[in-house]
Amino acid sequence: MLNNRYELLQPLGQGGMAKVYLAKDRFLGRRVAVKILHPSLSDDHRFLARFRREAEAAAALNHPHIVSVYDVGNDGNLHYIVMEYVEGLNLKELIVQNGALSPRRAVDIAWQVANALQYAHEHGLVHRDIKPHNIIVAPSGIVKVTDFGIAKVTTEATLTEETVTLGTAQYLSPEQAQNGPVTPRTDIYQLGVVLYEAVTGFVPFPGENPIAVALAHVKEEPVRPTLLHTDVSQDLENIILKAMAKNPKDRFASAEEMAQALQRWESRSLPTSTGYDISTNRGISSIRDSKSYSSTAKVSGSSGCITKLVGIITIGVILSAIPIAVLLYNSNDRASQTPAIEEKPIVVTATPTSNGSSQNTTLRSANR
Repeated sequence: MLNNRYELLQPLGQGGMAKVYLAKDRFLGRRVAVKILHPSLSDDHRFLARFRREAEAAAALNHPHIVSVYDVGNDGNLHYIVMEYVEGLNLKELIVQNGALSPRRAVDIAWQVANALQYAHEHGLVHRDIKPHNIIVAPSGIVKVTDFGIAKVTTEATLTEETVTLGTAQYLSPEQAQNGPVTPRTDIYQLGVVLYEAVTGFVPFPGENPIAVALAHVKEEPVRPTLLHTDVSQDLENIILKAMAKNPKDRFASAEEMAQALQRWESRSLPTSTGYDISTNRGISSIRDSKSYSSTAKVSGSSGCITKLVGIITIGVILSAIPIAVLLYNSNDRASQTPAIEEKPIVVTATPTSNGSSQNTTLRSANR
């Protein structure tokens, strides 16, 4: 029991930063998700102060596709944040269980995420960690993005001298990999990666070595989605690759612009006799005034399987191309509302070292 109010019912997931529990709010009689920070963070007063400020900023967001933040506080040495509990699976779990989604369903999910991002960006928040693990799909088809604000406080290397997770290398933007400025277009790149994976069943830059994967985001072009799945059209591929442009200036100017492109694609993908429109079908008058809806789209399996070979990249080559360093790290810094899917977190650094890498390798901030 936290503060004689939140009764912890069962664990939902855990990571290096926190554990998440299903709980009952005894004051309001509703189920909530409670994220409790790891006790090791309770002594970092700068982290806790920033965590509280960002949680309060996230609590100001009120959008049907964003997991709501209800409360933030502490009970003695236990610091926690209380969020809306959403039943369902995260998008990563859906892809793992079913393979590639149908393009229409994947676009439907991406449209809802873009809607949430536009709203958050207009309110001054950049997520920084958009990935399938942070996208919850309810049985009704409604999509909720989680960890707004929380992602920011756990990804800013200026917060603390300790290692700060930027998310998994597989969804890292080129500018994050190079310790560059993070903007709303960073979220757009990551959403492009998510959509790529949703329609193909594969991440664009697979690999077990996070350094090599981060370098690929900076230097390599992904295999075209149309070559990986026959259901992906050229128009949809163009949207994905535009979102994933290496240079932020070449991406969609805003999440709203990407959402509009997705809407046009979905409208063209249906027979004209249906009179279907992505917004009117959902009861949405505009991207800034969205309402909840139910989706009846079905998941389709992947039509095939490919393996992309990743060559051996020497540390010298990597360090000459991207300013990052490696350090063994033994825990995932993520705890979502659904059971954890294994991921490999990495952190941007400013000074390279010559340490080796492993599956659990992360990149450490060098200003220690």
